[in-house]
Amino acid sequence: METLSKEITNDFVFKLRKVMYVGIIEELTFEYVDDEPDSEPYLYLVLIKIKKKYRNQGYGAIIMEEIVQFADEHNETIILFASTLFGSELKRLYKFYRQFGFVLKRNEDDNKMVREPNKIRKNSNKLRKHCVSLYRK
Repeated sequence: METLSKEITNDFVFKLRKVMYVGIIEELTFEYVDDEPDSEPYLYLVLIKIKKKYRNQGYGAIIMEEIVQFADEHNETIILFASTLFGSELKRLYKFYRQFGFVLKRNEDDNKMVREPNKIRKNSNKLRKHCVSLYRK
């Protein structure tokens, strides 16, 4: 396994946006953070936004599964901050991210969710097969 870097993460995001899911992803900001003095490196999912005509069809889940797999391959934690900025309700977002192994950090007031690498998730293979079948339709 190659050592993760900002360049490798940027290449992965480019592949998702411009090769694998071209025309489906409106915005995707996913960064490798390795320059915080009191923190281990981690992956930061800043924004994932699917184009309006593809929303609620499973593409967000497909792309999240790719992101989670990438993090697991590199043994990295993912951090995100759930936000209602684009109209989704927090309960819906929490439920969505929990299916990928994210945990809401209750002691913080900023909707921070964390996913540790290689987290065993119930039904993850079933979800992945379902997501792939949706994409191939």
